[in-house]
Amino acid sequence: MEKGWKQINGKWYYFSNWGDMIANGSYTIDGKSYYFNADGSLRE
Repeated sequence: MEKGWKQINGKWYYFSNWGDMIANGSYTIDGKSYYFNADGSLRE
């Protein structure tokens, strides 16, 4: 099960402690806000 940050084909993704990929919205991870696209990739 994936957890934490993972780079796939040059894009960054984040997987929760339960292995779910974060997608489609703004999330706070370790006190910092990030925005994720619908495909789960981090918006740069």
